[in-house]
Amino acid sequence: MRRAAARTDPSVRARERERERQRFRDRYQTDPEFRKRKIEANSKRRLFYQREGDLTSAHWDVLTAYYQGLCAYCLAPATVLDHVDALARGGGHTATNVVPACDACNSAKGDRLLIEWGGR
Repeated sequence: MRRAAARTDPSVRARERERERQRFRDRYQTDPEFRKRKIEANSKRRLFYQREGDLTSAHWDVLTAYYQGLCAYCLAPATVLDHVDALARGGGHTATNVVPACDACNSAKGDRLLIEWGGR
């Protein structure tokens, strides 16, 4: 019972996360094969998300003007570009797949589809 309580204690969990991060950093520094695998995995991920798209700054200017600089979801001032169909789920970096959004909506939506998210 004591272990279960310790696992749910936020301060214990924070210390465990920090220990795990430190172990990762140590291994990354000392194990060349581990470092090579991590760099390769990150490179593949980066290439996946840097797919070509047709979005230009002119398209973005038209979109922000259309939405009058407001978030497409909650009408707060827009601060970021949001992909309606997330890149992680196969959406493209295209003019038809982006809208202006506020940080809160962009964060809350994450990589979910609009129907899954439901809005704020």
